Amino acid sequence: MTPQTEERILIEAHTRGDLETKLEQSLSTLIEQARGRGDRGIAVIRRSPQHYIVELDARVAYGTILERCEWQA
Repeated sequence: MTPQTEERILIEAHTRGDLETKLEQSLSTLIEQARGRGDRGIAVIRRSPQHYIVELDARVAYGTILERCEWQA
């Protein structure tokens, strides 16, 4: 599993409501960090139905949130 850092938040959720709450909290935290840096955007990566990574990513343009799936059904 990917380690959690100040710029990366790991999410594990087993209900839709829990997932939405954790995604909102994670995005809020990282949006503030992105504003402070001003040089990168945010990637939301779906690793499985219950596991997500939300992270600052230099490959994502500042002011942008990119969603991607790295999970094969």
